[in-house]
Amino acid sequence: MDAGPSQALGIIQREVLRRGHPIATELGMGTPFHDGTVELVEKDAASCIGGKILIGLSSSKERSREELAAAETARSMGIPYGFMCCNYGEFRRPWFRDVIRDSSFLFTVCESDAQAAKEFAPKATIVGSGNPVWASFFEWPMSRDEVRSRLGIAPDEKLILCSGTKVVDINLAQWESVAHAAKRLRNLKLRVLLSRHPGEQNPPNDRYSEFVLNPAIQFLSGLNTSQALCGADVLISGHSLTGIESACKRIPMIDFVSDAEEVEWRRLSGSNDWPPAEQGASILARDASYLAATMRELLNTESPMAIIMRAAQEQSFSLEAVQGATKKIVDTLLDT
Repeated sequence: MDAGPSQALGIIQREVLRRGHPIATELGMGTPFHDGTVELVEKDAASCIGGKILIGLSSSKERSREELAAAETARSMGIPYGFMCCNYGEFRRPWFRDVIRDSSFLFTVCESDAQAAKEFAPKATIVGSGNPVWASFFEWPMSRDEVRSRLGIAPDEKLILCSGTKVVDINLAQWESVAHAAKRLRNLKLRVLLSRHPGEQNPPNDRYSEFVLNPAIQFLSGLNTSQALCGADVLISGHSLTGIESACKRIPMIDFVSDAEEVEWRRLSGSNDWPPAEQGASILARDASYLAATMRELLNTESPMAIIMRAAQEQSFSLEAVQGATKKIVDTLLDT
């Protein structure tokens, strides 16, 4: 199970317990625990959260073994079960299609996804609840000044944070383009930090060696991505929850979409759509030239592009809108 669904389910667990209801959980946090999943469903499901099973939607069939086992066991036993999305379009993931079709409830990250999910979960109560984790994106684990001091960022330097994915080829395409874009901005004093995903598949250090040779481009060390984001001037990512966090913190965001990233996003979401970009909370870039021009604009906080993006982030990602996600999910689980 991926770490993202585990974090969201952990929030639901705490709220259910706070309301005085029993709940049994298995939270993989990015590591497998397959052997106990079926036994957990068989033993504890009937007595927990109204006799229902809430399941995450991890990013590949291999990483979803526990979730699929839980859904298939619940279905065979006649126990109501359902799913919680952590990002846009997750209900379209083909490895879940069979069990989603028979699910009793489904929670999506927005209302438009809830409407689109009806054809995939025709029997389910579908709620555009939001992701419970997103409320934490408004918190600042460190101050901007503290982060920049820890990272040795000078007052006149601009910090570009690049958030990596699990897929090495996507990281290489993004980071090579960022390196080329940075060369086009020689008149700006830049520091580029590359943040590797903790779930990166078979990380080949030798393929990243070229980035180590550039003194202005470094791998993030000593802080995690969320901490480093607090000191960043611009985030460069790709269809990621770090991008959502950036929007919640009103930090300018660029989604770099290489061919490899586009294919991966279509695999994960079943669509090319990326609502933050459609809403103006992010800018899509596909090549180094446009990336450089966009970086230049967003690094100037008073540029029209930066001002418009900040307003779009405030409108599309408000604390009031995301704070209710946990309540909506738990209310539905306990009341239906």
